[in-house]
Amino acid sequence: MMKNKSVFRNLELYISLAMFVVAGILTWQIILIKIPDSRVIPLFVLFTILIASIAQLYSSVKRIRFNDVEAIYLGLQEILTIGLLLATYPLYRILGFYATLTIVVVGISLIVFWPLNRRSVLTALLYSALLVILCYLVFKVSLGLITPVGVLI
Repeated sequence: MMKNKSVFRNLELYISLAMFVVAGILTWQIILIKIPDSRVIPLFVLFTILIASIAQLYSSVKRIRFNDVEAIYLGLQEILTIGLLLATYPLYRILGFYATLTIVVVGISLIVFWPLNRRSVLTALLYSALLVILCYLVFKVSLGLITPVGVLI
């Protein structure tokens, strides 16, 4: 829905501000990384988020017609995904990066593939296994990065 209104009713303005908050949290997390070589990928992600945030902020302030704040809607899938991400964050130090990544990817895949049947569960598990293997090959084998370790991996 496009309307002429105050810039403070602009949904995209709040999205860009949320992106800056995510960039701030990522900056804090990067500071906590003790091994400089392990900061390479997070710094690249931070740089990308900051560029996107600046572009989004500029676009939202400059634009006269925009999507209204009332257009915000979080469905059950979004709420479950955010809840899963928040619930599994502490597990990185306990279980390790790859075990926690497996839990997160399986959980999000099951949320996305809902309603579940045998095929969707198997697809989610296969996708999760392939993604974790790919991350291991890229981070550990190819780049030699050190990831958080825990009880499992």
